Amino acid sequence: MAQERMDDWIEYAREHAKAERKLKIEKWVYISIEYRTKTRDRIVLHTYDLPRNLYERHSWVIRWRVARLQCLHPKEDIHPYFSYYDKRTGLSTGFDLALSKLSASQAQITIVERKEKQYIECQRANNLFFDETTDEQLLRFRKKCE
Repeated sequence: MAQERMDDWIEYAREHAKAERKLKIEKWVYISIEYRTKTRDRIVLHTYDLPRNLYERHSWVIRWRVARLQCLHPKEDIHPYFSYYDKRTGLSTGFDLALSKLSASQAQITIVERKEKQYIECQRANNLFFDETTDEQLLRFRKKCE
């Protein structure tokens, strides 16, 4: 397996973010701070429903709230539970889910189209006998992309 270069990964991350903006995915996080009783009943002490970027900037508030609730309920094992979703559609976001797969595939398609365009421009500038319809490497590339 070929080792990926760091700039390839950064390009993919950039294209993934563009695809999410194009799809208008609104990343939100639902946080539930709770504990379970001996009979496995859930007791919810506090909930948050926040934009994900706000949570990432102010995650200390959640940790502080968990610590405070742990002091108020010292015998309980208190945990925050996180659920990530798209506010507009209500669908969960995360690895291996439909919205993430869609935005990831759009990012990959954009990167492949850019590489094909760069190859064609390079060949036209440096190869007098370049023909898009007969170039073996380009034909293999297009077939693989289909």
